[in-house]
This record gives sequence, C-alpha cells and structure tokens, in this order.
Amino acid sequence: MKYREDTRIMSNQSRNQLPFSVQLKSINDLVQAIIYGSMSENPFNWLVCEGSSEKIYLSDFLSELVESHRLRILPVGGYSEVKKLYNHLSIAFEDFKQEMKGKVFLLCDTDSNLDMNTTNLRQDAQHPNLKYRRLIVNEETENAELVMINSSIAANSSVLEDVLNAETFLKVLEQMEDGNPELTELIDEHKRVEVTENTYYPSALCLRLSIPEKRRLKEFFRKNENHMKVEFAINYIKTVDNKAEIPWINEIRDFFQ
Repeated sequence: MKYREDTRIMSNQSRNQLPFSVQLKSINDLVQAIIYGSMSENPFNWLVCEGSSEKIYLSDFLSELVESHRLRILPVGGYSEVKKLYNHLSIAFEDFKQEMKGKVFLLCDTDSNLDMNTTNLRQDAQHPNLKYRRLIVNEETENAELVMINSSIAANSSVLEDVLNAETFLKVLEQMEDGNPELTELIDEHKRVEVTENTYYPSALCLRLSIPEKRRLKEFFRKNENHMKVEFAINYIKTVDNKAEIPWINEIRDFFQ
C-alpha cells in the first residue's frame, strides 16, 4: 500500500524532526505526521484536543512532559475533527502496530448531541498506545472522569471549564468580576457549595445556580466570540498553585509517563 510505503520513507528521512515545517493540507497529512513522528527511537507523543483554550490548560498542566517526553499538544478545531482523526489513526496504528513507540491521547468534551458512534473504536488492549476519551462530570460521585467515547454513563453536557478545580475556578471568576459585572450575582457567597480546601471538586458543581443562571454563566464564556474562554484559561494557569490538583489531568500524565 502506497500510504504505508510513504510513511515508512518519511519516517526514515525525517531524522526525528517534527514534520510541521510544511503546511498540512488534509487529515491524511496529519495522520502521516503523527505516525512517523511516533515511530523513531526518540518518538514524539501527542495529545489531541478540541480548541485553543483547551491547549492553554493542557500545555501548562503537562509542561514537564513537553520537554521530558516530547509531548506535542494539538488542537484540531472541534469534536468532529477529533473523531475523524481517531478513526484514521486507529487504522494506521493497526498497520504499524509493531513500530509504534510514541503514544497518542485524544480528548474531547461531552456535548448534549454528541455522536458517540465511532467506526473504528478499539479496546485499550488492542492499541495500548492510543486512547480516546471524553470528559464528563459525574454528579453521582461528584467527580470529573475520563470515559470511553461510547461510555453509557449518564452525564450532562461537559466542557473543560466544567472539570477544573472548583477552588481555583472561583478565584479566577472573582478576579474577572470587575470587568464582567454579570458574574457578581452568579458567584455570590450564598450560591457557593462548601468545598474542602486543597481538595479537588469539579467546577461544574461548585455553584448552586438556577437554569437561567447556568445559562448566563455559559454566555459569559461565549463572550467575544468565545475569546473569553481563552482569557479565562490564561488567568486560570496564572492563579493555579498546584498543577497536580486535577485527577483527570494526572490520569493523562500517567498515560504518557
């Protein structure tokens, strides 16, 4: 197969350099880049996410792996692109099973109309170096979890801002209150759930909000054409004291170590 031949040739010729000096024109280019970047003696590792705000959090939380494990964090522009990339990678991983030394972790949100059907979904044992997970807030256990993309666990729509640490999340909202007066009522002390200090609790559960109030908080993050998500992420990583405070981040870290 020409695809396999081209990938082997590029793997030999790349001399372990990250192949992004040329513009990637299609999903096949991206798959090829990831595969041959993962086949060398000193391979790259990849964390694929949906958007640029997610990359800000992940790059900070996992900064030590960028150097020590050649981790590359790649936002691809939404759930559908993450899913498409996984479907291609799962086939490619089968083709190059014995040669794959790098690891790939694909991460996405849980959307209310999420299409969880994935044509090439593999069990972890089939592809130990390839994981595909979505984030959920499990209200029953009061925790955030990484679950298989087709998991039947019931969960509301969850985005990355829902699975941050409540303590830091509230601090950042307080910092941003002056320029965003709509936050004042939403983060009032009477609306806050009591959270144990220095203990992880999902940000989605730290405020007792009515449905209209929840909608207003979502609208806050959508301000300036979603740029508020980026601004909040930048403030969050400046405020966080402990990069190991979020269990699901530690789960991703453990996968790459």
